[in-house]
Amino acid sequence: MVKCEFCFRPQQGRINPKDRVMAKNMIRPIRTETEYDEALDEIERYFDNEPKPGTAEADRFDLLALIIEDYERKCWPIDPPEAIDAIRYRMEPLAIRKETSVACSARGSAHPTS
Repeated sequence: MVKCEFCFRPQQGRINPKDRVMAKNMIRPIRTETEYDEALDEIERYFDNEPKPGTAEADRFDLLALIIEDYERKCWPIDPPEAIDAIRYRMEPLAIRKETSVACSARGSAHPTS
């Protein structure tokens, strides 16, 4: 058994040299636009060659996704829509006319009366 220098637990066999490199390139919170761009470049490499679940690379991918999402949420927050905008958005694909929706809400009926 070999003692892992990062987690201080005994490990079976040899320590993967890739794990050493990953431990040295510790993932930290993103604080600048440059760090954000670097994180995007790094995570992009995983899109073509998805890491196997349970590996150190899969863990790194998950952590990168989390810090990127956190940075984006802080720098470019998306406010919830106004209620009327949300209603209009839902009405468009259903082809609901404005007159129908007004009549439904005013009388509780889908058939407006004259």
